[in-house]
Amino acid sequence: MTVFRILKMSRYLSSVLLTLLFSYPLFAQIAIGQWRDHLPYQSGVQVADAGDWIFSASEFGLFQFHKPSGDIARLSKVSGLSDIGYSAVAWSDDNNTLIIGYTNTNIDLIQDGQVINVPDIKDKQILGNKTIHKIHIKDDIAYLACGFAIVVLDIVKHEIKDTYFIGSDASPLNVYDVATNDDKIFAATEEGVKWANLNSINLADFGNWTTYSELPNGEYGSCTWFNNSLFASLNLPSANDTVYRWFNDSWQRFSAVDEAEVRYLESDYEKLLVTSRGSVSEYDQSFTRTRLAFDYGNNQFANPSYATIDEDGVMWISDRGRGLIKHLPAPSLAFESIAVNGPSSISSTSISIWDSRCYITAGGITPTDAPTFNKKGIYTYKENSWKNISPFSFPETENTQDYIGIIVDPFDSKRVFATSYGRGVVEYYDDEFVAIYDTLNSPLEYLPGNPGNIRVRNLQIDRRNGNLWVTAAGTPSLLYAREPNGTWHAFDPTAVAQIGLDDIAIDDIGQKWCVAPRGVGIVVYNDNETLENTNDDQSIRLTQNAGNGNLASNEVFCLVNDLDGEIWVGTNNGISVFYSPESVFSGGDFDSQQIIVTQDGLPQLLLENEIITAITIDGANRKWIGTSSAGVFLLSEDGTEEIYHFTENNSPLFSNQITALGVDQLSGEVFIGTTKGIISFRGTATWGVPEFVNEDVYAYPNPVEPNYEGPIAIKGLVRDADVKITDAAGNVVFATTAEGGQAIWDGNRITGGRAKSGVYLVFASNDDGQETFVTKILFIN
Repeated sequence: MTVFRILKMSRYLSSVLLTLLFSYPLFAQIAIGQWRDHLPYQSGVQVADAGDWIFSASEFGLFQFHKPSGDIARLSKVSGLSDIGYSAVAWSDDNNTLIIGYTNTNIDLIQDGQVINVPDIKDKQILGNKTIHKIHIKDDIAYLACGFAIVVLDIVKHEIKDTYFIGSDASPLNVYDVATNDDKIFAATEEGVKWANLNSINLADFGNWTTYSELPNGEYGSCTWFNNSLFASLNLPSANDTVYRWFNDSWQRFSAVDEAEVRYLESDYEKLLVTSRGSVSEYDQSFTRTRLAFDYGNNQFANPSYATIDEDGVMWISDRGRGLIKHLPAPSLAFESIAVNGPSSISSTSISIWDSRCYITAGGITPTDAPTFNKKGIYTYKENSWKNISPFSFPETENTQDYIGIIVDPFDSKRVFATSYGRGVVEYYDDEFVAIYDTLNSPLEYLPGNPGNIRVRNLQIDRRNGNLWVTAAGTPSLLYAREPNGTWHAFDPTAVAQIGLDDIAIDDIGQKWCVAPRGVGIVVYNDNETLENTNDDQSIRLTQNAGNGNLASNEVFCLVNDLDGEIWVGTNNGISVFYSPESVFSGGDFDSQQIIVTQDGLPQLLLENEIITAITIDGANRKWIGTSSAGVFLLSEDGTEEIYHFTENNSPLFSNQITALGVDQLSGEVFIGTTKGIISFRGTATWGVPEFVNEDVYAYPNPVEPNYEGPIAIKGLVRDADVKITDAAGNVVFATTAEGGQAIWDGNRITGGRAKSGVYLVFASNDDGQETFVTKILFIN
């Protein structure tokens, strides 16, 4: 895939080295059918200097920063890269090539306008640790310091040229760093520092490598060649690390460095950089420290992973907590944080979106229902920008943790409720703390014998009356309700005693459908619209037994009420659908059904044997389905047609393991939580309006410019409206049915061929068949 244009010219003369051909604005709304990543960039790993550009790799995010303009472009699978999760980056000036090492040992080269994937290490079964720690470039060769050997990559031929197993008897050896001078190659390893002659006929022969016996035994984490000397750092767990210098055939301790943890040694432009746990030190050729970076200002103390220096003396620091830091040389010595907006981590457990305000929880619980003590809190995405609300954002929430459930109030989208597993329910308004509900101000209960532990799990708001419903685990009352006036109520579903409830959906008559985790099935609770009176309440546990639910499995993970009032249930054996949920307490036949589809000419059950982790509904009542290992599906309204199936192999999806799903009903953008980060896809369906308001209906893009071949969206329609597009003379050129509140035109005529230049009229019909003129489209060829 062509992603970059790389101009082959001197780094000293070029104003732009890399220009994204298929780039997209950092925060602008994406087009229908496009993807965008939502990754964290704070946990810096390494940086690479490419003249006018700096490449900054964090644990899960990679971006390029243009020094002259300050422009930033994010790089990910969305822009054509092959993988996600980064361990090393390096720039080859001679070959105008960026080399990317991934945490799974995949490799990408960005060269001559192409992303070239070299998956050899990833795909091979290799003994030892396959991590790529560091990439060292000499001429046309990249030496990859890996957890098992040195891998030699030919940058020009895009192939693995050799592998040097330099352990005893050619055994795997953890190599942390590689350095070279004119005639030697050096390796910092877990068994000391080794060297060999670059001109040796066979460097793959471990016998051609020599260990520096004069050095103390131990693990050496980094090495670099500087000022006719080799520098190597000895990792000492119980004392400060020690840096040694080899000069004139002898080793001596480099006494200028006495740090608790030396992470990297790097040299360029006649400077030696020593990156340690709390600082970066710069030394000149006389080995005098000329700069020390430990405080970025405002008591923002450094925690660097790696640092390099450019030709202007600017230090570029990859920091583990603040991403990319720019440090100017004397006399300024100023620091600048190069920030890329994103959530604070990759984790996501629940997504709630309303009125284009997206909220995602980052906490979690273990398979045995224990807390994970995750303090990441909540990410909120609105107006195309992320904000992180951590427990430390407000004094009142500092003791909270593991935010696992969240819901945006559909009556007031500024109001949000979240469950903190172990602490209670937290309310925010416009991202400001309002209250935390626990045993002091609500009927929420502590786990018996464990004071202070309130195991609330998930929550939902009844769209008929605004009541908030909360599920819990391990307490006598497993279900709670809070009225809009602040009054709380507790309920004890007798169908399942003190086990636990999780995901919750509310059907069209107000019955609460709750997941009973760990193979218990589903609990349905009916309060009969009398919150104060529990004597008339009903509850039932549904299982896979016929006549009692007929679930595809008792192992249920998620459920949702669709736009037609049907309850869709995700299990570890596919999907079950309750088509008559109102009949569950009537004594009649209310059993769920599994959908039969045809594949390869044979009937089979929909997603049979797949673990369904998330289900959400778009504006056209279509079902977005997340799985534990098969990616994301978009199914038709009745589930019989597969519209999309996105996996990490056929799309930019970061992982096939889906953790959460949410749809922005106004834009059609689908937010997908995976185990490797959050990504979104702009779908075609939006929420339909109750009735036509002509001034709210519009087409985009409008006008349709020459050479535009993407979809043309007509927005602001009633749900599933019939849409006709005519020319000025009244001839119908296109007809379709809206997907929710949005119709899509590909710009072609019914009879075939592209529409001609001119003004086109859009007419739409609602349920009663009344046709209304709604908007115009100017088409330019």
